[in-house]
Amino acid sequence: MLRFGLSVLNSPKVTSDVLAYWEIAAFFLKSVSAEALDLDVDEATDWYIDNEVEEASQDDYRSERQTAESEMIESFTQALTKATRERSSALGPHYPFLLDNTDLIRKDYSALSNVSLNYICLQFYRLVKAGLVEFYGQNSDDIKATRALFLRKFTKIFENIAAYAVAGHTSGSAFLTSSCRSSEHLHALLNSICASIGAGEVLAYDQWNELQQAANDGGVDCIVRVGSALDRGTAFLSLVGASIQEAHVDQKIMGVDARERFSKFFRQKPAAFQSAFARPQDETDLIRLKCIEKDCLLYAYEDIVLNIGKLQFPIHTVNLRKISVMSRRILNELKTASFVHNFEDNALI
Repeated sequence: MLRFGLSVLNSPKVTSDVLAYWEIAAFFLKSVSAEALDLDVDEATDWYIDNEVEEASQDDYRSERQTAESEMIESFTQALTKATRERSSALGPHYPFLLDNTDLIRKDYSALSNVSLNYICLQFYRLVKAGLVEFYGQNSDDIKATRALFLRKFTKIFENIAAYAVAGHTSGSAFLTSSCRSSEHLHALLNSICASIGAGEVLAYDQWNELQQAANDGGVDCIVRVGSALDRGTAFLSLVGASIQEAHVDQKIMGVDARERFSKFFRQKPAAFQSAFARPQDETDLIRLKCIEKDCLLYAYEDIVLNIGKLQFPIHTVNLRKISVMSRRILNELKTASFVHNFEDNALI
């Protein structure tokens, strides 16, 4: 069973990490007020005076410590609730929470969609990578194993998240090639894509070479048919690579070579190929430039959270069932997790 806590916040600056902190706390506790979060008031007040108060007034604020603390708390709460409203607007009905003044309230489990559950996993991952999650175990090896297990599971979950994001952004429908258990399954999936578009032809399976027959996903995590699934014909198929790695990500960026390799699965492509690369980290200049060089659209963290709630057409039927099963399994695991906290004892007000 997963057992964890959240580290103390040292700054009142509201970032994506701090929003995730509030959301994860509310998910496990059902309801948490912004004022109850575990914020180091002394350090946060020092930060507020140094960064938010005009230099000429800083000495006055240091001498009137209580006034500075009150202003810091008010500023923190206002910024956090504003960020929450913006995130709720982006995810729409998929947002797992309701905001009541300064209380963040988790919706009933029955009201959480697959997108909602995958979003919670994304936010938990965000906290893990920010060093704000403290895993508990019998010893250090047990703690490392728990962390590693979550990251392994999230690797698969993130493929779903990437599918939601790209399909949402392009008003498309997604086919998860990563769910194919064999190259025969991939062959059947590619045939179904051609059939849904009404164009293209997949090579007969016995005409695939040894490397193609050894690949169960074709080196692609997801294929998104850009545009409405109700229209016959389509302009593009987006080949999506998804990775949580922070180094050596080049192989997941779908460049011209990757598109050419994938086109060889077909006798005739059903549509022109474009490519996308999804990663749960913030955008960096290096990754952005690598994607530009390979003519690959980048979906970094902010792009993902802005688009995963926009999905208009369902994931391919077979994959939808698999995603639903995985998402419900995630929910059951989260329900049994033990969240260690003392938020009520550390209320700011």
